[in-house]
Amino acid sequence: MNKLSTYFWYVLKLATVLLCVILSSKLVAGPKDLLIIHSYSRAESNKWVSEQSQGIRSGFANSDYIFHELEMGTKKLPVDQFEAKATEILEQTKTIDPSLIFITDDNALKLMVPKLGKKIPIVFMGVNANIRLDYPWLLEYPNVTGILERPLIKRTIFLMKESLNLKPKKVLLLLGINQTGKAFLKIELNNQKKFKLVSFEVDVKTSGEVEQWKKWIKSSKSDGYDFILATTFLGLTTVEGVKENTEELVKWMSANSSVPVFTVHTDVIGHDKLVGGMVLYGVLFGEAAAKIAHEILDDKKKPKGIPYKTLTQGQLIFSKQQLKKWNLSVDKSFMDEIVLLD
Repeated sequence: MNKLSTYFWYVLKLATVLLCVILSSKLVAGPKDLLIIHSYSRAESNKWVSEQSQGIRSGFANSDYIFHELEMGTKKLPVDQFEAKATEILEQTKTIDPSLIFITDDNALKLMVPKLGKKIPIVFMGVNANIRLDYPWLLEYPNVTGILERPLIKRTIFLMKESLNLKPKKVLLLLGINQTGKAFLKIELNNQKKFKLVSFEVDVKTSGEVEQWKKWIKSSKSDGYDFILATTFLGLTTVEGVKENTEELVKWMSANSSVPVFTVHTDVIGHDKLVGGMVLYGVLFGEAAAKIAHEILDDKKKPKGIPYKTLTQGQLIFSKQQLKKWNLSVDKSFMDEIVLLD
């Protein structure tokens, strides 16, 4: 065998060995595809959806995992179309064949887990529920764990008073009747329609109809309220049953309320929108979910062995334009804790 033949034979053997190493490593590593299934779409709730995605992806910044995202769009989608959408998402999931699935918020959890089954690991986040009471069926899925969301209603109301040096006697809390609104009322407020917070009273009013909300907001000052906390109004409907455009509703609140309107939703704070509030930061939920995913993927822990976690950390956010409009100023002791928009 001449030198040239020997050289080519050596190269061929080396290539074969390298190929075997690569193939064996892939067999050990397993699939590298991860899927995020969002309850909402970026068109409906851009900041919240994007923050959650950002948090998850940041937890895998130095890895070679490939991310896929599917959006269910359930804030605008009619309820009678939920099942068909879930079936569509399931077929797309089968094509992707991920090694782990992240699920964000309640609707996707309820719709997708029964369809996805009990094999593929699932990590949820942003779910407003007491699992044993609200989703007891979930306990039968050993492949599911995640992050529970706890509302910041009372904390937000109190911090609005403290951070802006307000002296309210009576506050109006408005809740929608969607899944999140019901959870807020049940979990944090214990279904109370009136409660006292330090030295002032809070009245709780709930409705899924946009016209009723507008009546309450218009008469808020004459009804004796000093400010409003408006939450879970995504998906309010007209008398004809048509879902109200959230962007237009928020601008209406800003223009027509006779008292400042605060919230716990990041997307609706800003110029000609709502004043501010203590909001849940989606990035933190995503980061926490990513840590759980690493326990499953890297440490080979079983999801059933990872307890549900609760995240209550929030961020104080205000609109500079809205603060000026209402002649409000942030107390100096809070300046290092807030984010100012506009």
